[in-house]
Amino acid sequence: MNVREHIFLIHNNKDISRKMETLFCVGTLDYKTFKGSYGIHVVRMDGEKGSLTHVSERNDGYNPSFLISNKTGTGIYTVSERLEDGALTFYHLNGEELLFKSALNLPGEGCVHAQMSPDQRFILVACWKTANVIVCSLDSKGVPTEVVCNVRMPDGHGPLERQTQPNPHQVVFDPSGRWVAIPDLGADRIHLASYEPISGELTLRHRANVAPGGGPRHLVFHPTNGCLYLFTEMDTAIYVFGFDQQSGELSFKQKTCLLPKALLERAEIQGAEIQISPDGKYVFASVRGYYRNGQDQIFRLTINEHDGSVHSPVCFPCGGKCPRMFEFTPDHRFIIVCNQADHEVVSLEYEEKHGTIGKVCGRVHVPEAAAVTSAVITNP
Repeated sequence: MNVREHIFLIHNNKDISRKMETLFCVGTLDYKTFKGSYGIHVVRMDGEKGSLTHVSERNDGYNPSFLISNKTGTGIYTVSERLEDGALTFYHLNGEELLFKSALNLPGEGCVHAQMSPDQRFILVACWKTANVIVCSLDSKGVPTEVVCNVRMPDGHGPLERQTQPNPHQVVFDPSGRWVAIPDLGADRIHLASYEPISGELTLRHRANVAPGGGPRHLVFHPTNGCLYLFTEMDTAIYVFGFDQQSGELSFKQKTCLLPKALLERAEIQGAEIQISPDGKYVFASVRGYYRNGQDQIFRLTINEHDGSVHSPVCFPCGGKCPRMFEFTPDHRFIIVCNQADHEVVSLEYEEKHGTIGKVCGRVHVPEAAAVTSAVITNP
């Protein structure tokens, strides 16, 4: 039974979900120099209470700001956000310990995001500093072997001081697995590339622009309604695009600004992560620097079931400061948040029926916590 099948069993049996424990791997970011490393940390979550326990860590000198797991949850891949050289590293989760397996040097710097192809044969990596997207092949054991494709983003820039060149910040497969979306933070646009599953070849086909100075950071495809939801870093806006799965083209539908421009101009506020709720009813987006009662916020917007537009934004405290990334637990009962400025990972209660985020259920210290991925589910 792979992790996805296990998750389906857990979600449909609440007695099982409350007895289980989930291991999460947490990536970290040396944000000051981009040369050091705080390592990868393994955290255990109690399925009933949501409490968190730090169980192990490993530091091989990389700057693992983003990480993903394979279908079994035992293969962990990290990208190194160092500014001098990029790398894709592969670990095996043996019980609660990470074992280093291999590292593949990449022709890119500032690697910020990765996603595995649907058939688990390739990993795509976005490199913001060198403005390219790299495709790496995996052998039958999941070991990264070589770079098979390297796509440079078209020239472009935005109006802000940070936006001097293209900065691809993410790589995301659409639900069909035929297209890859690439938000370009530096040039204020989204690229759509066709994906060839045999060779791993990417070819840029279409683009869509956003308002100058927006800074597209992360996006997510809705699993069923044919829409793409984009979150911009600089102006904290949610964009809704219609997506044609046959042609790969985007059509603008809506822009919703979470915060007023006057507030953004006088405070250091940035958009971070965006997720669709597991039931597909809501968009959630985390904002860094928008303090209310000493905590940053996660916004929730309701998705219109007819046209995919969003409405009725509300916000919930994230349990700390600088929520760089978050994800729902496999049973949908909690949200795991990386509060980078607090050097913490927290678990928040989540009530799926009404889409509400509740109290903090667990905290654990992880220096410069930047990304999280669920790994092995135990004790069902």
